[in-house]
Amino acid sequence: MDFSPLTLAPAQWQALQDSYATPPRAYHHFGHVRAVLQHCQEVADGPGWKQPAEIYLAVLYHDAIYQAGRKDNEARSAQLALQAPVILHHQQPSPLFAHPTSLFLSPGPRPPRPAAGGW
Repeated sequence: MDFSPLTLAPAQWQALQDSYATPPRAYHHFGHVRAVLQHCQEVADGPGWKQPAEIYLAVLYHDAIYQAGRKDNEARSAQLALQAPVILHHQQPSPLFAHPTSLFLSPGPRPPRPAAGGW
């Protein structure tokens, strides 16, 4: 089962899949996103997440925009995430939504490891 603490509209889900398909990618395609979501589910089943929605969106969008040779792909992906309907209509804004690039940038676009006791 994939980690999915939020329900995305079908059009949003399709737009994400389309963004990972263009341009064709050897690694950071939507299959990679699904693999990361499976790992996130393992954490959810174990210690858990304190901010599962933010982790989910970071995983979904971390490489949504990719152009070879550009150094701002993650930052541009974070900006795309901010336009996501689920964020724009989120009932309780998270501090992470105010600074989403913190979930996307350095040391790389990886979901953070949970601390002892979960997130």
